[in-house]
Amino acid sequence: MLTFFLQGKKGLTVLKGYKEAYFKFISQIIIGTDSHVINDYSDEIVAFCIENSLRYNVSKKSNSFTTEYGLAIGWQYLIQHQHNQKLIVFHDSILPSLRGFNPLVTGLINGDKTIGVTALYASEEYDKGDIIDAEKSDITYPIKINKAIKIVAECYSRLANKIVEKIILNKPFNTTAQNENNATYSLWRDEEDYLINWNDCSEKISRFIDAVGYPYKGAMTRIGNKKIIVLEASVTNDVIIENRTVGKIIFKRDNNPVVVCGKGLLVIEKAVEQDGKEVDFKNKFRIRFK
Repeated sequence: MLTFFLQGKKGLTVLKGYKEAYFKFISQIIIGTDSHVINDYSDEIVAFCIENSLRYNVSKKSNSFTTEYGLAIGWQYLIQHQHNQKLIVFHDSILPSLRGFNPLVTGLINGDKTIGVTALYASEEYDKGDIIDAEKSDITYPIKINKAIKIVAECYSRLANKIVEKIILNKPFNTTAQNENNATYSLWRDEEDYLINWNDCSEKISRFIDAVGYPYKGAMTRIGNKKIIVLEASVTNDVIIENRTVGKIIFKRDNNPVVVCGKGLLVIEKAVEQDGKEVDFKNKFRIRFK
């Protein structure tokens, strides 16, 4: 009756929170992998499937299904389906805001006060299908991406059980069309998008550092030709700088560099080299981060 396409922490949380009585309605679980994160949770999903005797297949190439319903949760790849099949996609935003890629990261960088997930029917153009239902949660800053993912994953779990229950009980969905006038988009990210833009204000840079941390690769900046990863940083009061140059160290606070941003100042509290070795700023002052 149901095929699940699961990936990442959200997929694992949905599976663990799925009502055991509903297991018999799952025909197969397709498990996706992601080399761009430190842990894609595929091993944990496989272990859960084995423990609960659920049929599964680990393959991002599996892009079709044979059951009446397919549910895509945390899934990053195209899925083909026939006209007599229904594909329900779970998306990391309250649509029609932040259609597209990495919406949770984009929302956190922007300082959105509410995060959540929308269930919608798949459409030819991504994230434009009719909305089935949504779950959301209010957040406060600072917040790291790992905590935000956990919050959103719980939204996924609640929403998935609501959706599956209606499917099993053959209850209709009260769908609504999206308002195109309210639509916004979030672009895909690559390696260059992990670089800190010191022209941004210190508050936004601080949110950026928190938003691309574990399980992602972390916010990067350059010292000369060497990249370092900033793990911890905090905003501090700005001062008047007559020759403001972003990226330069202006002060030291407990041997931590205070960096000039487009607006405001940022204290780098912990940074590591790409091999994991912590960067020691104790005897370094004249540094320009790029």
